[in-house]
Amino acid sequence: MNLSSRKSIIELLRAKSGGSIARFAKNNHVSRQSVYEAMAGNGARRIRIEIAKTIGLPPSMIWRDNNNAIKVIDDLHYIGCGHD
Repeated sequence: MNLSSRKSIIELLRAKSGGSIARFAKNNHVSRQSVYEAMAGNGARRIRIEIAKTIGLPPSMIWRDNNNAIKVIDDLHYIGCGHD
């Protein structure tokens, strides 16, 4: 799947999380708005990492437009090596 658009990220997240962005947000104790911000590559790193884990792809493959420093840090958190 081409993850170049927010719409494709939403579709994949819905498929992997039981069909609802609201459910994903509730399960992760965040607002839907925070999830949508994260899907755009912004917002909280923790949410981006949870989205990536749910989808099953490293953040750098999902958010290709983020700068390299953000992609490296997100990928380190994804594999469990990052610290806040």
